[in-house]
Amino acid sequence: MHGTGKKIGNFDFLFFLYSEVLNLILSIQILRAIAALLVVLHHISWKCSQFSSSNPWDWMTFGGAGVDLFFIVSGYIMCQVSYSRENNFIVFISARIKRIIPLYWGLSFFALVVYLLSPHLVNSSGGDTDVYSSFFLLPTKGKYLIQNGWTLRFEFLFYFIFALFLVFFKGVLHLIFTSLFICALVFIGIVFSVDGIVFEFLTSPMLFEFVFGMSVFFIFYKNFNVRFEFGILLVVLGGALFYLSDNNWNLHRVWSWGVPALIFFVGIRSLEAKFNSGWRSWAVWLGKLGDSSYSLYLVHPFSLAGSAIFLKKIGFSYNPFIFSFVLFFSALISGYLCYLLLEQPLLKAFRRFSLFPGFSK
Repeated sequence: MHGTGKKIGNFDFLFFLYSEVLNLILSIQILRAIAALLVVLHHISWKCSQFSSSNPWDWMTFGGAGVDLFFIVSGYIMCQVSYSRENNFIVFISARIKRIIPLYWGLSFFALVVYLLSPHLVNSSGGDTDVYSSFFLLPTKGKYLIQNGWTLRFEFLFYFIFALFLVFFKGVLHLIFTSLFICALVFIGIVFSVDGIVFEFLTSPMLFEFVFGMSVFFIFYKNFNVRFEFGILLVVLGGALFYLSDNNWNLHRVWSWGVPALIFFVGIRSLEAKFNSGWRSWAVWLGKLGDSSYSLYLVHPFSLAGSAIFLKKIGFSYNPFIFSFVLFFSALISGYLCYLLLEQPLLKAFRRFSLFPGFSK
């Protein structure tokens, strides 16, 4: 998995990003699956509170930590696809736009139609919906048409910073200066008190979580070995800290959820050899779920809302176990169908489409 030294054009870069890392590192796929499942279960807990007689998932308040785990995974993957390879700003940003935006915009347009016809069905938990910011991932005090989309604005801020330093550095120096710049942004936010959603966004401590992922990449790239028993211990410790934190320690989530996510990440990543040997039979299936994790992450709010309304109408919302069981599997099925029928075709369609003609080589 070390750098091949070959030049990456805009088409090949997307192939590396989507194929080399995600297909060859099973532990990363498993982490993506777990992150998506945490968010889904967190939202099922909300739906149980809204529609059912009781909530068997009320202990899943830490499910939002799936987002923090996703950020760490992103930091790791971006290093994996760019380290020791020739890249440029345009190629990198173009690849990320083509990977993320088509599916997000497609589902956002669907949400917009629903919003125009029945505004109460979008962001039913309350708050104003900011349509313009939804599509362009701008910082806003309102909510996006796809509420989960707020995480993508942090992803693209990280991509921009990461790609900017590709212009000047590569390898270890790129990791160091990118990390230092992100840390400086967060430090500015801690030292200076400036009102405004834009300043809060640009200096959010959540950016640290991308640095966590970059750091883990460098450690494993240098052939850092973790004993099997210690890897299991890290997985258990990270999971226990998720449960115990409940995000109620009066700390920023980067410490109450991000640090446990980092510990959990290192534990799962260190079990790669086991996932490819003794545990491969079930690990591959969980990895398949990782394939569809982006689709699952974006489409499950639609699935959960529709399933909850349907179950309430036919009188099955009173049983929280049947209710949550149906919601869970409807989310998994809709996520995988979205992956097969929408995400994959869009990925293929945009793979050969140049966003910046003349700048993609």
